[in-house]
Amino acid sequence: MRKILIIILILLCFFSRFIYATEQMGDKLKYKNNNYLIHAYPLDDYFDIHTNQKSKFMMRSDGYMRIRSTGLGRGYVVTWVITNKNLILKDIETQEQNNTWNSIISTVFSNRLNIKANWYSGIIFLIQKKSYNSGHRGRIIRREKYIIIKIKNGELVEEKRCKGEKLVNIRNQKFEELKKTDKYKKKVEELKIKKKPPVQEQYFEAHLYYYFLDDILSMVFEEVNK
Repeated sequence: MRKILIIILILLCFFSRFIYATEQMGDKLKYKNNNYLIHAYPLDDYFDIHTNQKSKFMMRSDGYMRIRSTGLGRGYVVTWVITNKNLILKDIETQEQNNTWNSIISTVFSNRLNIKANWYSGIIFLIQKKSYNSGHRGRIIRREKYIIIKIKNGELVEEKRCKGEKLVNIRNQKFEELKKTDKYKKKVEELKIKKKPPVQEQYFEAHLYYYFLDDILSMVFEEVNK
């Protein structure tokens, strides 16, 4: 039974990076003395490198898997802070069966504190309402205003600001451009081979949007304020 649970855990860890059908609880980020909820999940990149680390805290001491709600598919919430232009990991929390929150940062990082996320490079979108939860990674709300920050190897290298309406238009344009590339077409063909009987290309668009999300957000960031 325990082996089956471990296999299920591995599969969930693999797929949860791209597929969160239910609105998700964001990570917490403190930036310029303001608190934000974010959906970039920089710790996922760390677990991609250190695959054994996630299983350490997702399995309880009695051999059973920690409960993961549909609203928290990755199984944890991380608290981050940007200080002196460094993205710093402050805490990692998991939700227990009695709905209390338990810090497990010492389990993952062996009692280290204030860890610079030097494994992470990416684009982070902040809604200027600060604590507003956008619900999904890659979701842009037209009526909101955004702060967009670019992180490279754990360091803040650039910040931009843009209205949601403009960001949606840029994102849609860049996705259409991406669909004309060889790497996109190659991925479509791979999915068609796996899917029997064959289905139309439109079926894969939602999946491929999230598969190429890092590329799309990078293209959006570069286009803003051009």
